[in-house]
Amino acid sequence: MSEKKQYLLEDITTDLQLFSTEVALHSLWYRDFFKDLELTGLRFCELQDFSRWSPGIYDTVICDTAKDSNNREFRSDEFFSDFYSRVWAADNIYKRINNSTASYYFHSFHPMQRIYVEDKYLTNHLFRHHKAKYMKHRGYSDEEIRAYFGEVSILNIQGYIYSDIWCITR
Repeated sequence: MSEKKQYLLEDITTDLQLFSTEVALHSLWYRDFFKDLELTGLRFCELQDFSRWSPGIYDTVICDTAKDSNNREFRSDEFFSDFYSRVWAADNIYKRINNSTASYYFHSFHPMQRIYVEDKYLTNHLFRHHKAKYMKHRGYSDEEIRAYFGEVSILNIQGYIYSDIWCITR
């Protein structure tokens, strides 16, 4: 029988590891994509849309973020995949990734049946919530997290940091 419970950071972290392992059995491309979402806190469209990316200076890559946020700059060690080097080579490794298949993998292989923030159903956006909460847990200030995410308003990032996430078990 399914039950609704609060979904804590430790549980989310463990479940994302299980999820990554399960997805890897089916597609290494999607496993890498999800791991990059987890490590960077990017939105799905920001990582998947290669036109948003350009080489930066001092061995970085820059993402033109969505929703009028500030651009974000990344080093190579912030990615699980070789996405960083592919930006420099102008070779889109995620061109075959699409939202409907990513959602299918999430629904099929994530340990929780349903995940919610308030009454909003979460799938790929869980990675963004997780990154913000994880950074707060590691001692970053709200302002440091806001700057990392490129958010213009502190209220936006606090919505991720302090969100109450609920799940329904399988």
